Amino acid sequence: MARFYGLAIRCWDRIGTQGQQKVQLFSHETEAVDIFLDLARVKRRRGYRPGLQR
Repeated sequence: MARFYGLAIRCWDRIGTQGQQKVQLFSHETEAVDIFLDLARVKRRRGYRPGLQR
């Protein structure tokens, strides 16, 4: 059975707009995890902090 997984973590917008998102496809889970960790590291370096859980 063919499967795929989706995780939307790169969405952004401004009040009153429809917003945007970036979609990246990976052939292996490890590749996706590596990119996610790199992105999280860059965001933290720039001062981003985790948001509140809703």
